[in-house]
Order: sequence, then structure tokens, then C-alpha cells
Amino acid sequence: MKRLPLVKKEIAHSMKRNLNMRSVLDRQKYLLNFWEILKYEQPDLTKMIFQEIDRFEGSMDQGAFLQGVCFTYMALQSQLEANEFSDAWDLEEDIPF
Repeated sequence: MKRLPLVKKEIAHSMKRNLNMRSVLDRQKYLLNFWEILKYEQPDLTKMIFQEIDRFEGSMDQGAFLQGVCFTYMALQSQLEANEFSDAWDLEEDIPF
């Protein structure tokens, strides 16, 4: 059975740097665009997320929940891509991605 990739700290640093370089408006657009990709690529997961979001009362809590979902999925996706890159190029295991 395939396992989810272990997200390494370098991926987290890269994501944080990417988001921090953006203006607030650009960051919102980036996250909304990513959310649209997630909905397209993972329709069943999206349904589960929408069912869970109803458990939060305030829109701020709902937004925080969605942001956490996006960050988690983004990190897993980025790590998977980094792992595939490493495998394709036969890179050593000690490369930090």
C-alpha cells in the first residue's frame, strides 16, 4: 500500500517563503486558485471537507480550517513532486527534498 510522503522541513520553508513573498491580495488569489485545483482533483475529499466545515460556527473558524486543509494538501503535493524529481534524477537520499 502506498503511503503519503513524509513532508520534510525544506518543503515547509519553501512554502512559507513562497506565501510570505506575496501581497495579501495575491496570497488570497493563490490560495483560492489552489482550492479550485483541490476541488477538481479531489471531488470526494472536497465533499468530506464541506461536511466538516459546517461544524464550525464562525466564518473565521471556517476560513482557518480551509486554510489548514489547503496548506496540508499543498505540502503533501509539493513533497510528492520533490520525491518524484529525486527518483527521476537518481539523486542521493541525503538531498533535502
